[in-house]
Amino acid sequence: MLSSVFSVPRVAIGNSELRLNLIKKLCDIGYEVPTFIHGKAYVSPSAKIGIGCFIEPMAVVHTAVDVGTGCIFSAGVILNHNSVVHAGCHINCGSVVMARAEIKAGTRTGYNEVCDTETVEHMKQHEKLPVAV
Repeated sequence: MLSSVFSVPRVAIGNSELRLNLIKKLCDIGYEVPTFIHGKAYVSPSAKIGIGCFIEPMAVVHTAVDVGTGCIFSAGVILNHNSVVHAGCHINCGSVVMARAEIKAGTRTGYNEVCDTETVEHMKQHEKLPVAV
């Protein structure tokens, strides 16, 4: 069973720009890049989750949330209803994205951040993070 999981192409790299580029390259050559949702996460049936995302345990993705390609949602994240998280974001452990908030592409939050459209401006746009595999 484990061997089948590891045969699936996935891009687990901390640098969002690199992660998105590799996902695009995999798609361009015909791979179907999956999204991984942990069994202890909750994702509303009305949420739209892009390809290549990883949703960790105890994360909650509420009603009508729209998530772009290649996002990472760490343990305990809450994405409240009608929020939009654009491509390549990493929402760190315990953070909450407020209802109807829009999070810019490539945003990486700290731990336990409360994120709305305005306050997310101070969060880092990590274009040159070291590669973590």
